[in-house]
Amino acid sequence: MVVLTKKRDYNLIKNDLLDDMDIHILSCGICAKICKTGDINSILQLTNFLKKFGYNVSYTIINGICYKSIPQNIKEKNIIVLSCGIGFRKVRKLFKDKNVVCGLITIGVSSLDKKILCLCCGKCPNCPLEKQHHQQQ
Repeated sequence: MVVLTKKRDYNLIKNDLLDDMDIHILSCGICAKICKTGDINSILQLTNFLKKFGYNVSYTIINGICYKSIPQNIKEKNIIVLSCGIGFRKVRKLFKDKNVVCGLITIGVSSLDKKILCLCCGKCPNCPLEKQHHQQQ
């Protein structure tokens, strides 16, 4: 299973940052990497965008932010998380004294072929995907 994500608009991310010019990007090396929203190219694109405004950017890739240990020695006040909502919430809970910014939008849960299996909307009895599945049978 893969949690599907899409990139959030860079200007919206920038607007959520504190005035501190130092930023650390935490990226998921599994789901976000598969979706090409947290791979090294995505990290470098975001880094280059932020550097145009004078930000100093460092990054860490963690293979599974949602279940792996996260380094506690991040000194930057701004942390941008390139992961699904689960990983974002975990980072925000760990770094209560930091400005943790969501860098991606969670779309749903998928198989590796990127066919959406779940929208993660919490409306299971009325799920449009479930209705679509029954119509195909």
